[in-house]
Amino acid sequence: MAAAAPNVQPDFAALSAHLIGAATEINRITQIQPNMLNDLRTHLVGSITAAKTELRADIATVEARIRNEIRDQSHLSIIRIYNACSMANAAIRYPSNLNHNNMPTTKAELPNLDHQRAVVLAGQLNLEFNANIPTPALCTLIIEHLCAF
Repeated sequence: MAAAAPNVQPDFAALSAHLIGAATEINRITQIQPNMLNDLRTHLVGSITAAKTELRADIATVEARIRNEIRDQSHLSIIRIYNACSMANAAIRYPSNLNHNNMPTTKAELPNLDHQRAVVLAGQLNLEFNANIPTPALCTLIIEHLCAF
């Protein structure tokens, strides 16, 4: 089986599915109102679909578009949680775009990302992005969910 080519464009479909999955899991844990979750889901899908049509769209473009589109649609806590999801996703999936020390260096490392590593990443996320996640356990859950693709 051939190795994946370097500098592959982000898999927008997978990104969409995992962010929506994370939003669903967040909803289950934090009891976010369903209408808010629906807004988030709609904007995630719409944003990523629109970004796919842009030449050389990258993860930052997608994240910026989504953040802009949901900023006025959702409660601040959802935006903070989404920001944490997107930053975790970018850091784990595209470490070359971020210069952090404890991130996996290749996609091949992801299956080996264990619970302890997720806890370390959760701690980094809270410190570096000031994400205001309600609990470390929730942050860890989000990261582990985003890794499971």
